[in-house]
Amino acid sequence: ELENTVKRACVLCRGARIFPDELPLPVAEDAAATRTDVAAQDQGIEPLLDQLYEKLSSKDGGTGRMLSTVERALIVRALKATHGNQVRAAELLGMNRNTLKNKMRRYKITISKTAGG
Repeated sequence: ELENTVKRACVLCRGARIFPDELPLPVAEDAAATRTDVAAQDQGIEPLLDQLYEKLSSKDGGTGRMLSTVERALIVRALKATHGNQVRAAELLGMNRNTLKNKMRRYKITISKTAGG
């Protein structure tokens, strides 16, 4: 359980640090007190989201393209983190394996391109 919790947090983290809200609820509640100290040291994801929004919203496809770009990147990251294990990657992303497979098909993601990282 700990291994899966850490892997999921690594995939979903917003930067170099893992925040309590990126962990399952019981772990997050225990760590909530430290959240303010960590947040003071970290700029968070907001500047990155602003840059991504500016870059992608000006192109054809707007925010729909932005969401697809982010979703595809998260799927690739999860597959790399799990060495191509689709069941584990789906768990990290909070979806079932069939949903992951459908999204992989939609974004033309293959295991050979992701498992090597």
